[in-house]
Amino acid sequence: MNNTYCDPALAAWLRDEGDDIREVIVEAHLPQRQILMRLGEKGRMVPDRMVSASPPAERVRLLEELNHFLAGQMHLTTTVLKAAGAIAVRASGEDVRHILEHPMVKAIRPNRKL
Repeated sequence: MNNTYCDPALAAWLRDEGDDIREVIVEAHLPQRQILMRLGEKGRMVPDRMVSASPPAERVRLLEELNHFLAGQMHLTTTVLKAAGAIAVRASGEDVRHILEHPMVKAIRPNRKL
């Protein structure tokens, strides 16, 4: 595995050669965004605007590129979570080990059931 973060529970599953299918969130390496705050009417800090190190279209392009890898090349069913900069997938242990090697992957976490 490269320097991609893998949730400890998923890492244990991968070490045990887990081959069942799990829902995971694949976070992408994307340009940093920052939310600037301002003092609101009631003296509370409120979001003012968001600034990014690159144009929003670059973030979208990179997320689409990662989705193309997951859906197109790996043939996984994906759900793109644009605001989160991540993609939800159902994957086997073998799939997750392969995903971890992709340079655009920042982290893999279990998809929480609410």
